[in-house]
Amino acid sequence: GAELLRFVTAYRTGLEALVDITPYSPLLNAAPDTDGNIHFYAFIDTWVNNASGSDVLFMDNVTGQCIVKQHTDGNGWALTLDLVLWPRRQAVDTRPYRSIALASGFFGARYPLGFVTVHEGNTSVDSPTIDLDTPADLSGAAVAPPVYACPKGKQDTLRAALLGYAAQESERLERQEGSEDEKGRARKETASRLVEMMVWPHLVEVNVIDTFDKDRAVFASYDPGKVSARPGMLVFYASTDVYTQQRLYEDLWLNMTYPFKAAGH
Repeated sequence: GAELLRFVTAYRTGLEALVDITPYSPLLNAAPDTDGNIHFYAFIDTWVNNASGSDVLFMDNVTGQCIVKQHTDGNGWALTLDLVLWPRRQAVDTRPYRSIALASGFFGARYPLGFVTVHEGNTSVDSPTIDLDTPADLSGAAVAPPVYACPKGKQDTLRAALLGYAAQESERLERQEGSEDEKGRARKETASRLVEMMVWPHLVEVNVIDTFDKDRAVFASYDPGKVSARPGMLVFYASTDVYTQQRLYEDLWLNMTYPFKAAGH
């Protein structure tokens, strides 16, 4: 199959899109089934079901009278597709000659552009070679691996990368448009994300053994070789283990992962 179009639903209203699929003509010519039919498919993640809704009051803007109504979030979308064809005026070569990835959405496929890895090693003035502390396959590197002097080791490089990311995010937030409430919310989200990135490597996973709802207590085991537990130490949820409702906008709530903040001690 081939993806012809990505779109965002129009939030409680209709949507029309006109897309030139001429470059896909060779695929369409090869797509018909044995009966000569071409099948098109669409996928929309509605996040609702047949029971999504709530009771609301509807006020008549003329009489001011209120009546109880059932507010529904809907349970699907109706889609129609028309192929609009024009007579061919002259021969056009529609054979594809290259593929270009223009963009990718959050819920769609991602196209990795590569990643940066750091490997520690030692060298000497007597030899141009570097002895890595652990073996590494560098045959797939896009460029010749650069070598830097890191007196404080690998963590010094990772710390510098984190500071660079923080600087980029600060510049982005400074240029961001929107209301002061939106800017403030974005700053808090960025600050929380940076704190999580700095703290997460130093956290140690514990295994929950039992919970006591009455006392809001949790019993867990841990590896004493990795951490020395002391009274008052903060406890955090793993970022993808707990979901809760969070308000994104004034009237929009979504089930999202629990924010990175202490859940107890």
